[in-house]
Amino acid sequence: EGQVMQLRLDVAETELATHRLAVETAVLEREQAQSEVEGLQKHIEQLKQELKAEQEDKAALSSSVKETMRGLFVQIEALQTQKGQLEAELQAAREDKESTAGSVRESMRGLFAQAEQMRADSQVERDQAAAENAALQQEVEHLRATQEEAVKAQAQTLDAAAVAELQDKVNT
Repeated sequence: EGQVMQLRLDVAETELATHRLAVETAVLEREQAQSEVEGLQKHIEQLKQELKAEQEDKAALSSSVKETMRGLFVQIEALQTQKGQLEAELQAAREDKESTAGSVRESMRGLFAQAEQMRADSQVERDQAAAENAALQQEVEHLRATQEEAVKAQAQTLDAAAVAELQDKVNT
């Protein structure tokens, strides 16, 4: 009978040690999951800051483009004024009219072509900034979804461990 009692005591001690080990494992898993969640949150915050910086860069670029366009319009107005003056001079000097007028037209075409190229370049830069912004937004959403899945999985694991622990207690 003493041996039976000793065996029961040994079994109880083993079960207690197993239970303690399970509890410690659950605590470690919880701490690890919490650490992963915190890491994801830091990464999300970093992405938010990068997104904000990209948006600020985009706004600065847009402002720069607007200033450039204003400058071009001023230049165009100045060129139009110059063209009027040249036309007046051409009117006065008939023999030079065709060569001077051709030169002015070519200059105007070049300036308009430059203005159009600058507008096209500006649009490309805006499109690139918008695409980068959209990609960052998708990555943020993906990270949020991943974080939510990790938290749910952790909760399910902890719930299952708690249920198993309670079941063991009920069975003993």
